[in-house]
Amino acid sequence: MGDYDKPFLTFDEQINLLRKRGLDNLDRATALRDLQRIGYYRLSAYTYPLRSTGASTGETTADQRSTQFATLATFEDAVGLHDFDQRLRAVTLDALAHLELALRTAVAHGLGKHSPFGHETGDGLGPHIFQTMPRKPGSTRFDDWRRRYDKLRAAASTEDFVRHFEANYNARFPIWVAVEFFDFGATAWLFSLLTESDQRTISRQFGILQPRVFQPWLRSLNSLRNDCAHHNRVWNRVWSTVPPRPSAAVLRDRRSLPILEKGQRDRYAFRAGLLQVMLQATDSSFDWRASLARTLASAPNIDGIDIGQSMGFAATWRDSILEG
Repeated sequence: MGDYDKPFLTFDEQINLLRKRGLDNLDRATALRDLQRIGYYRLSAYTYPLRSTGASTGETTADQRSTQFATLATFEDAVGLHDFDQRLRAVTLDALAHLELALRTAVAHGLGKHSPFGHETGDGLGPHIFQTMPRKPGSTRFDDWRRRYDKLRAAASTEDFVRHFEANYNARFPIWVAVEFFDFGATAWLFSLLTESDQRTISRQFGILQPRVFQPWLRSLNSLRNDCAHHNRVWNRVWSTVPPRPSAAVLRDRRSLPILEKGQRDRYAFRAGLLQVMLQATDSSFDWRASLARTLASAPNIDGIDIGQSMGFAATWRDSILEG
């Protein structure tokens, strides 16, 4: 392992390098425009699958994929993959927003009926909040939560509703107000601190019978949400954290099981299936499946690349998300 020693390249030099490596039919004006809006390094995640493999000519990378592009590869293919991925993130974020708001409301209602300020005091939460954090001696799960909560509250200090409560209500926020400055991760975290009874009730609202499965599934969707929000690649992505395997015993509607069984759990398809199951249970009026199907149908058709398989969908991937 050595220092990075590749030189800075101007846009024109980047185009020349792409042409040298086999994309010699690209239109220079179009390529310049796309490189300026996307960036060469970011686009390399989408040009990489277009490179030659095996005993090809040219310098090879660690996995033996050549720096030279396959004969039929085009610059438009790479841009098409990038733009498809962008559409995929947008439609996924739309679904996650619906889920996040429903989860906020469910958690606020579940805790609020016990204690409006339980998220600040611990009242109404489960006894496990007093468990010590394994890597933080002397700190409990609730202590850890309070640190996260205080940061979120401070970050929202300029919001009008926060200023109103600080000026008129001794700076205390009932849970149904506080959730307005929670992010998805904080909402899922507070869910994990609720009593087992409240966790079961909320999990069932989202079509999942067992909170111990619902919690890691929420974490996987939070990771997906963060990747989408920060413009990270979702197409062809392999997540390091693998959610628990589904079974009929954990689903309120067992007809949903095929949706989850068909998707690889470390790829997008499984997370899309989770979203579909939860949204069907909590908001059947929101037809996300149709939006996702239209987005999937807009994927570019590129020789040698199975778009659906790269996202973990079954062989009939364009239709699989509509089943169930």
